[in-house]
Amino acid sequence: MPSHAAAAPHIGASALTACMDTFRLIDGQRVHFKDGVRVHGYITNGGQAVNIIPERAACEFSVRARDVEELERVRAIVERCARGAAMASGVEVALHLRPGYKDMRNNLTLARVFGEHLAAAGRRATEADPRLGAGSTDMGDVSHAVPSIHPYLAIVGEGEAMCHEHRFAAAAASDRGTDTALDAARAMAKTAIELLTSQALREAVRTEWSSRSAAP
Repeated sequence: MPSHAAAAPHIGASALTACMDTFRLIDGQRVHFKDGVRVHGYITNGGQAVNIIPERAACEFSVRARDVEELERVRAIVERCARGAAMASGVEVALHLRPGYKDMRNNLTLARVFGEHLAAAGRRATEADPRLGAGSTDMGDVSHAVPSIHPYLAIVGEGEAMCHEHRFAAAAASDRGTDTALDAARAMAKTAIELLTSQALREAVRTEWSSRSAAP
């Protein structure tokens, strides 16, 4: 309910306060999130004028987790926080959900073959690097349907930049960025050829993928 922010603030009900309280409530729940969970958001509509108690406000959150089960659990917590904040401010809340991506299931059998071809080109590959953090990609959905890999190749020195930074964007357009993309393409092509021509590799890849798909 809008009201004049100076003359009659006691009459209004602030949708913006509910938005801000949603952030605070979510922050209070982070201690209960499992490792790898990320919840981040921003206010998309903070009100209509500085001298009016906001009748309408909106915010948007992205929820990430390492598996679908934890994602659903945390999503429910975020929704609960939004409803609790709305109740505290005496305003209504409307939730609009957009389905996200599933977790990425790298097929290590196939990934190791890619790593061998990468090493042959002079690039040493590690199987995992927890320092990379978490991201989201529709490749996760693909990996639940067919055996898949999602390699990462560095285009900057360690500690120089992370994705979404200006320095990273500049590196992507550099000669090093182009050379890295070509190295990845060659290793991927050689991996695909080996998969198509080796029955033993196909069976090993299929066996790993089937065992992970059957796991609860």
